[in-house]
Amino acid sequence: MIKHRNGRSGQALLTVLFIAVIGILITTGALYALLNNINTATLEEVGTMTHSAAESGIENALIRLIRNPSYTGETIILDDNRTVVVTVTGSSSQTITATATTGLVTQRVAVVVHYNEGVLTIDSWKSIP
Repeated sequence: MIKHRNGRSGQALLTVLFIAVIGILITTGALYALLNNINTATLEEVGTMTHSAAESGIENALIRLIRNPSYTGETIILDDNRTVVVTVTGSSSQTITATATTGLVTQRVAVVVHYNEGVLTIDSWKSIP
């Protein structure tokens, strides 16, 4: 003899499916947030490394200008796929611009210098957006 439970034979299955779907949605949302945070942190770290490369390009240019006042710039290729392009423009007041690139990230730094009685003096040092 078959006994029916007042039409409730599929209720447990629907409850389990509902809980499973809710769990999958919560897990998917958490994974999306985690991956987004990882990508943001990675991009920020690459930006910081690229900015440091641009600053290094400026420092290198300052040393070269002290040694050779007619220095006009160069391209520096670093070992970890970073490239720094340094340009020096101007005559009495010179602007040194370093543009560093790592992949799709680019950072620029500009420094304005001048010679004062044979001494190289820095007037300004700023990041360019």
